[in-house]
Amino acid sequence: MLTVRYNMLSPLYEPMDADIFDLADECGVGVLIKQALGQGLLVGAHRADLPRTFPPGDHRRGDPKFSPAAVGAVRHGLRQLGADFGCTRADLTRVALQYALQRSENAALLVGFRTAQQISVNVSAVGDPLTAPEIDQIQSVMASVRETIASLTDTQEKSP
Repeated sequence: MLTVRYNMLSPLYEPMDADIFDLADECGVGVLIKQALGQGLLVGAHRADLPRTFPPGDHRRGDPKFSPAAVGAVRHGLRQLGADFGCTRADLTRVALQYALQRSENAALLVGFRTAQQISVNVSAVGDPLTAPEIDQIQSVMASVRETIASLTDTQEKSP
């Protein structure tokens, strides 16, 4: 079993890249996907207008994906997806989890939760697979989000 962080914000593999999912399939092993919900980013749990303050030592504290600008870009992408898939956290959870699961038939998800309701939403989300056109649509929408986050990362790395 291989473990990988993978979600709708993950870069897509290029033809010349080593694809962990293909490697796992070739070796006959499964893949355990973690952070399929992007630590709440992909279900609208973070708000650009109300940025969270993370304590010292929390990796999210300096992570550009959790900056107000990045959170705003993610939420914009989620609103676009919400037009076709629904805007509730349950709808977005389904999209995020199904997107991750579709990557390999030998994949399993490790999904965090804090409430019984989240457990129920997570479990119910895995029963309604996405179609190939839906996956293409998600990749198209999230490509611009990834570009925005990448530009923020580049800007942060160039700052003194």
